[in-house]
Amino acid sequence: MRKAAVLIGMVLLLGTFWQCQRDFSSIFSGEGAEDQGVLQRAVVRSGNQFSFRLLRQLNSIGDPDSNLFVSPLSISMALGMTLNGAAEATEDSMRRTLGLEGLSREGINRTYRNLILQLTSADTAVQMGIANSIWFEQTFQVEPEFIKLNRQYFFAEVQALDFSDPAALVTINSWVNERTHGRIPKIIQQLRPGVDVMVLLNAIYFLGQWTHTFNDSFTIQSTFRTEEGEDIPCFLMSQENEFPYLETDEYQAIDLPYGKGNFRMTVILPKGDTPLAAFVANFTPEAWHKLRENITKQTVILFLPRFKMECLLQKNLKQALKAMGMNIAFTPGRANFSRISEAEGKRLFISDILHRTFVKVNEKGTEAAGATAVIISRTSIPEYPTMMVNRPFLFFIWEKETGAILFVGKVMRPQSE
Repeated sequence: MRKAAVLIGMVLLLGTFWQCQRDFSSIFSGEGAEDQGVLQRAVVRSGNQFSFRLLRQLNSIGDPDSNLFVSPLSISMALGMTLNGAAEATEDSMRRTLGLEGLSREGINRTYRNLILQLTSADTAVQMGIANSIWFEQTFQVEPEFIKLNRQYFFAEVQALDFSDPAALVTINSWVNERTHGRIPKIIQQLRPGVDVMVLLNAIYFLGQWTHTFNDSFTIQSTFRTEEGEDIPCFLMSQENEFPYLETDEYQAIDLPYGKGNFRMTVILPKGDTPLAAFVANFTPEAWHKLRENITKQTVILFLPRFKMECLLQKNLKQALKAMGMNIAFTPGRANFSRISEAEGKRLFISDILHRTFVKVNEKGTEAAGATAVIISRTSIPEYPTMMVNRPFLFFIWEKETGAILFVGKVMRPQSE
C-alpha cells in the first residue's frame, strides 16, 4: 500500500535541504579557487539532481506498492566522505553519480562543511542534527590525509576498533542510535573480521514543529484508498490556513513550514488515476524548479494523513547506485581507494551501503531520522598454490622446442646419492 502524496512529500523533505533556486553561470576548477557562493549553488544543484535521480531509480527497481522514505543528503554525505579516499576511475564514477564533475576536491569538501554548519543552525525552532564518523579495523593502515580531510570538512569522529571483537559492532550501532535519538537503534548487522576494514557513517536527525499546528479536535477517522482500490483506515488531520499552494493539470502541491519557516514539507498529490510510480518517473528537477517558481500563498483547506514508517534500503540502494554509474566502486579488483590506504587501496572496494530511515508525522509536526553506512572491505590476499612433494610422484624430462619426451619416471621411495 502506498501513502501516495505524503510519501513524495517526505522524500522531498530531505531533498529540499539541497534546494537551489538560482542558476550558476560558472564553476572554477582550480584547488581553492572557487567563489564560495557559486560553488555552493553548484553543489546544492548537484545534490538536488542526485536526489531526483536516486528517487526515480529506486522507484523503478523497488516494489511499486511499497512505501519509500530516503535521505538523499545522508547518502550523499556518506559517499562524499568516501570520495576523499577514491582515486582514478573510481573517483570519476563517484563524482558523476553525485553530479560533482569538474569541481575541485577542496571545493566539494568546503561546501559539504558549509552545508552542515548552515543546516544545523538554520532555524533555532527546529532540531536539526548532522553527524559523521569513521570506524576502522585497528590493524588497517589508513592514510593520515584521508582522516584529516574528513575530520576537517565533515567533522567526522574517527576511531580504530578491533573488528573481531563483538563490542565493535555494538559501539558503531550505539553511535547511530545516539545520533538519531533512538529512532535508528541498529544499522549494521555484522562485521566480517579480516574482510571489512572500515565503516563510514552519516546520521541525520530532524524534529520540527509545524508553524501552523493541527488541532487534534479536527482530526477525523477516515479511509485512505490505495491504487488497488482498497480502503484502509487512517486518521486525517485537517486545518484551514494560508499556505504556499499550487494546482496544475497534473497535481496539487502544498508547502507546510516548520518552526520559523526555514524548513518545510512539500506534499504533492497527483491528479486523476495517474499511478504514483509513473508520476515519480516523470517528476524531474526541472518540474521541481517550475513548482517552486509558481507556488503562491493562498487559503487552503488541508486534510493530511497522520502516519509513521521505517524503511531499510540495502540491496535496492546498491543496485540503484550501480545503475547511476558507480558500479566500479563496488567491484573488487577494479575499485581504487588508494587515498584511503596507499598500501592496500587497490584491494579495497565498497562491499555494501546501508540506509535506514524513520519518520513520524502528526498534529504537532514531524520527526525524521536517516542513517547511511558505507562499508569498505578488501579482497583476500591471493592464494598462491602450494606443492609439497612428500608423496610418490611422477616426472618427465622433455625438450621444449620439439615437445619430445626424453624420459619419464615415478618416484615411490626417493633415495639420496
